Amino acid sequence: MSQLDVANDDPVALLAQARDAYRVKRNADGELSRLRKYRGANDGMKADRARHERRRADAEAILDRILGAVA
Repeated sequence: MSQLDVANDDPVALLAQARDAYRVKRNADGELSRLRKYRGANDGMKADRARHERRRADAEAILDRILGAVA
């Protein structure tokens, strides 16, 4: 996922970035939900959880910057 350039005033580009960020966040939420179903987590599952949490946080930050720039 590309980083958001806040100086970019092109609404079409901002919308595309917001859509991409929302898609990544939605997918990460789904994976995190799936991983929560297991009682014990092996090392691979812990790594997956950490990766999806980072992706979700990055997507959330991009959405916050876009919505803050638009408001």
